[in-house]
Amino acid sequence: MTSILILAATLLPRGWALGVLILLTAACVTVIGIMSQLLPPERDITATIYVTGQRMTQIDQWHYVTTPTPTEVELQWLWGVRPMLFAADQIKTQNVILRCDANGAPQQTTAALQPHQVLAAMSRTVRLLDGPVTAEPATSSPAQTLVRSAYLRSGVRMVGETAFRSDPERFWPAVVLEVDPPKP
Repeated sequence: MTSILILAATLLPRGWALGVLILLTAACVTVIGIMSQLLPPERDITATIYVTGQRMTQIDQWHYVTTPTPTEVELQWLWGVRPMLFAADQIKTQNVILRCDANGAPQQTTAALQPHQVLAAMSRTVRLLDGPVTAEPATSSPAQTLVRSAYLRSGVRMVGETAFRSDPERFWPAVVLEVDPPKP
């Protein structure tokens, strides 16, 4: 739509074209500014780590929340989800609070994040291995940093990554790891 209006403005006489182009630019900047205010301030990212071996698969679902502006964020407390703190003082500096219902059952975790701070949560499930997790030999997932720091050790090797989901900004490719069988 905007490009059509700009093209139409170029057909106007020289004095008018410049004025109309300036007005269109101002209108576009205003609309972008208003729309950016309507976007949620936090960014949610999900990463999955599959650890296979011994006829079982461990599935760790990591959920990260970050924000470019100071914002109070919420992580809903689903079954098996636990906040993962990076440092002991994170509870105090980010005002991390576990909110429970009247019966004491956890409902959500809230935190006051400053720009570019992160609140993480992880759920872990283990199931019998139905078959190998399909992976491509890629190493592009941003979750690779987490894998290298928290998962890789002697006897654990990286198999690859699953294909991108429909929204790679919110769902990073899952990383697939394999545990070597124990030596007899």
